[in-house]
Amino acid sequence: MVKARPERDRLDPAVPLGGQLSCRHRDPDPVDMKLISEIDDTAGEWVRLEFNGAVIDLDRWPSPAGHVLDAASRLTGHSIGLCAGGNLFGGYDLMGSLCYMSTPSGEAGFTASVGGGGGAPWGVSGLLGVSVSKTQRGCDFDGASGYLWGSAGEGLYGAGASASYSSSGTWPTTVGWAPGYRVPAPFAFGGGVSRTWTLGW
Repeated sequence: MVKARPERDRLDPAVPLGGQLSCRHRDPDPVDMKLISEIDDTAGEWVRLEFNGAVIDLDRWPSPAGHVLDAASRLTGHSIGLCAGGNLFGGYDLMGSLCYMSTPSGEAGFTASVGGGGGAPWGVSGLLGVSVSKTQRGCDFDGASGYLWGSAGEGLYGAGASASYSSSGTWPTTVGWAPGYRVPAPFAFGGGVSRTWTLGW
């Protein structure tokens, strides 16, 4: 069964999906796709997707984590999620991350980023934590951006943060646990350019 997230507001069944919810579907001639939100007295709230005449029922709330992230994003008006990533550095910097994000507009999905630049001193640093962004829609995550990161500690004991900036001004920022191996000093930092893709939105 395909999973979907509830939207912040009830959608008009006559309004096409393109343009209102996601900038991915802004075509001059959009596909005939409609997202209908309804209430059933026994089953609760559910979503039906109509695609060129075919109808697909979509389950809501895929997991308890979805409840938490959705509530947090709606409360704060920011996109909130969980990220795992890391950096390999030694004069150069190679980075990668995978995040699951929830937006205030009711969307949820994964983002994957890779990039490179410069970092010091040398070693490897991971980052597992909470990410917050001004992004309102999932498609705004997609694209190129500059990034900065820093971490401190040794072995399993470490903390770190990363932030990126794109022309959309969304500033995704992640703070959390940063295990790693950093020499000769117990801290590291770096920055560069990255590319982010959205997956499953």
